[in-house]
Amino acid sequence: MKCPVCGKECREEDNFCSNCGTRLKPPKEERRLESLDRMIDDFRRKLEDNPKNPDIYYNLALAFSMKGEDEIAMAQLRNVLAIDPEFADALLLLSKLCLKHKLWEEAKGYLKRFLELEPERKDIRELLKKLER
Repeated sequence: MKCPVCGKECREEDNFCSNCGTRLKPPKEERRLESLDRMIDDFRRKLEDNPKNPDIYYNLALAFSMKGEDEIAMAQLRNVLAIDPEFADALLLLSKLCLKHKLWEEAKGYLKRFLELEPERKDIRELLKKLER
């Protein structure tokens, strides 16, 4: 790889040019965010062709959640549930995001709906008991 500033040949694993100090690669976190942005763009394009596909909305919500954009992730999860009210993973993720943002009553509602679908989940039952105290 060549340095874009001085043209010196650098090793692929180098983060900075040994000649002029120019950053050759963005930091890992920046690359992760760029990757998430590409995923988000890709899912949005897929929604244009499949606007009623709950899986695409769910994956979009996951990407926004991983990026730390919880409000948008929550909106996408509500889209999932509008299409498929029994999408258990969406109920669970939405309840976790509600808990993170101290939306206790909303979280309890989603957890109750989740348990109707997956009653064997003792961990979720215990969490719900703690919230109801």
